[in-house]
Amino acid sequence: MNPSVRLSDLDYPLPEDLIAEKPSPERDHSRMMVLSRADRTIRDEIFTSIAGLIRPGDCMIFNNTRVIKARLFGKRDSGGKTEALLVERTGPNTWKALLRSPRKSPVGSYLYFHDVRAKMAGRTSDGDFILEFDDELTPEIVDRIGVMPIPPYIVHRRKELHMPAQLPEDDAWYQSLFAREPGSVAAPTASLHFSPPVIDNIKSKGVDFGYVTLHVGPGTFKPIDTEIGEFRIHREWVEVPKKTIELIRKTRADGGRVIAVGTTVARSLETMAINGWEPFEGYTELMISPPYGFQALDALVTNFHMPRSTLLLLVYAFAGMNFVREAYSRAVEKRYRFYSYGDAMFII
Repeated sequence: MNPSVRLSDLDYPLPEDLIAEKPSPERDHSRMMVLSRADRTIRDEIFTSIAGLIRPGDCMIFNNTRVIKARLFGKRDSGGKTEALLVERTGPNTWKALLRSPRKSPVGSYLYFHDVRAKMAGRTSDGDFILEFDDELTPEIVDRIGVMPIPPYIVHRRKELHMPAQLPEDDAWYQSLFAREPGSVAAPTASLHFSPPVIDNIKSKGVDFGYVTLHVGPGTFKPIDTEIGEFRIHREWVEVPKKTIELIRKTRADGGRVIAVGTTVARSLETMAINGWEPFEGYTELMISPPYGFQALDALVTNFHMPRSTLLLLVYAFAGMNFVREAYSRAVEKRYRFYSYGDAMFII
């Protein structure tokens, strides 16, 4: 861990009106800032131009996790309102969850989400709650009773603009076209920019796609609140299959670049590499901070991240802290849109 990276280095000034409350009208019409590490240049593009920056023989790795409608609104058995965020399935009918006003729902009490009942069964060692549902909470039931877990900063921004906290369009906006494996409570946002025409243009250049699965948890929004070396990062479930590792090896052997689409992919691939370049299935607690020698990626597509986030720290490690801070200052000056529904960055 580099002691020269201080907590204050992860701060930057951001006007509230640059926090995107909704995406661009077209998925691929976001702006894209391109950072070249080789010559330390920064230029401004539109995301549709990304195919022109990718070479034949490169490969792109995406996170195929699917965001579940993990936010549940309901009532306590005492009659008051309650809200839960499903975090992780722990059994056929039990889930770890975060609760709003948990003191009003003691262990043994019941919560009702539409026609689905859950018992407050206990707490975990890390402070989450265990909800025990009467029956298995299938993906179909979650889709029916839940809503998209839109990030809190988007909800806050919408309230400032006198907009509803949830919009029907969020169901499509907050899900990538690569989403296959249900389990995330936040989207891998770099992949949200990819539209069918952009995907077709990239593939037409002879670029192969590979996939990992990292189920994004609510810890992704937790700011670093200690000195960097003392911070305990959240753990997340990762799967890196043999097929993806073979694609990376072949791409490198043929002189191509491995382009990670998102910090979740970067974290997944580096977890795999640290564990001996073997197929990986399990939890990762890898925290990537400068200085760090990346083993499994050569370029990174990402969004503009929150101050004091582990995601911004990872980007510092990949492109250099001062270079990224310069890019963020430029983004504010040029009024890029920030965070999950905001604009993109491509680091080559």
